[in-house]
Amino acid sequence: MPMLSLRTPSPSRRLLLRMSSPRTPMLLLRMSSPRTPMLLPALTSRTRRTEMAVSAKDVKALRDVTGAGMMDAKKALTSADGDMEAARQLLREQGLAKADARSGRDNDQGAIAVAGDGKAAAVVQLKCETDFSAKNAGFTSLVQALADAVLSGGPGAVDTHAAGIEDLKLVLKENIEVGVVDHIQAADGNVLDSYLHRQDGRGVNAVVVEGSGVGAEALHQVALHVAFAKPQFLSASEIPAAEIERERA
Repeated sequence: MPMLSLRTPSPSRRLLLRMSSPRTPMLLLRMSSPRTPMLLPALTSRTRRTEMAVSAKDVKALRDVTGAGMMDAKKALTSADGDMEAARQLLREQGLAKADARSGRDNDQGAIAVAGDGKAAAVVQLKCETDFSAKNAGFTSLVQALADAVLSGGPGAVDTHAAGIEDLKLVLKENIEVGVVDHIQAADGNVLDSYLHRQDGRGVNAVVVEGSGVGAEALHQVALHVAFAKPQFLSASEIPAAEIERERA
C-alpha cells in the first residue's frame, strides 16, 4: 500500500496520508505518543459538490412545498445531490411509510363541510387526531373541496382528492381520513337548505333540511335551530316508548 510521509516543523509528529481504497481516502493522524491513531474520512470532491448545492434557500424552498422539518429537508436534498424534485419524492416516500404506521391511531377530531345548490347537498367529514390540525387552513380547505366534489359527483368523488389527503398526512403528521360522506337529493318540487356551525374556523356541526312550499330563508332558520337544539328524533313516530315514559316520569 503506498504511503506518503510528511514531516511537520515539530519532530515529534508526522502526518501520514494512507489510501485505503480508491473510493474512501482516509487521513491517519499519528502522534508520537502511544495513543490510538484517529481516522477521519477525507472530504471527497463529490461530498464537497453536494454540500455546496444544499443551500439554506433550497432547504427553505423544499420545506415550503412539503412541510418537512429543516433537517429532514436538508437530508433529502443531500441524498438527492441537490435535485429538488428528487428530494421532494424522497420525502414523500418516507412520509407515506410513516403515515401507514400512524393509521391505527385515534382520530376523533376533524372538520365538517357542506355544499349545496338548493336541489342537492353534500356533507363531508374529514378526521384527524388533534383540533390544532383540524383548524389548519389546508385541512379546512381540503374538506370543503371534498364537499364540493361530492355535490357534483356523488360520494365516490372523494377519491379524486386522495393525493391531497396523502399530502396533508405528510404535512400534519397525523392519521387523517375521510369520515362521514353524504349526498342528499331533494324530491321533485322540494328545496334544500343547510346550516354549518363553525368553531375556531372549522365546521363542527352540519344540518341539511328539505321542505316544500317554503322559502330558503325559512328553511335556513329551521336548519340553524336544529343545529343548536340537536334533536335526537325527526318525528314523534320515531321516539321509542321507553324514551317517552322516561321524559314523562
